[in-house]
Amino acid sequence: LRASGRASRGVKSIALRHGDQIADMDIIRAFANDTAVQQDSETGPEADAAGEMLLAVTRGGFGKRMRIDRFTPKGRGGKGMIAIKFKSEDDELLSLSQAREDDQVLLITQKGTIVRQSVSAISEQGRTATGVQLQRLDLDDTVASIVTFDPSAYGPEIQFD
Repeated sequence: LRASGRASRGVKSIALRHGDQIADMDIIRAFANDTAVQQDSETGPEADAAGEMLLAVTRGGFGKRMRIDRFTPKGRGGKGMIAIKFKSEDDELLSLSQAREDDQVLLITQKGTIVRQSVSAISEQGRTATGVQLQRLDLDDTVASIVTFDPSAYGPEIQFD
């Protein structure tokens, strides 16, 4: 997207189908961070983008990892691409965020249950797959929020076991 003035209305980024709404968005690190796009003898920007993963989590407690290079860039006003199929009709996408294999994820439910797990423990699947159960939920509970973080960013004095 190009920069625009304060009084500007901006541009249309996606054309939503009837009943659809934006669930989440993220800026792809491989293109947003110049250090991630540095080339050397073994890896270039294509290899770095191929190693990046997206983590999709539904309110029903299902999730999966997908390679970023499976999502090709689209022009403005496009319809987008399918990122996940749902087990039930009342399930919906909660989060689609970037994650690395050494990251950790916290899943928090409406009832206050927190589950922490490694992103590498979540299986990599295709765009049209349902995913795996990340958190077992009661019938009247849903996943309320997720947080993805790098445990090494907190220093050696904090242990994440």
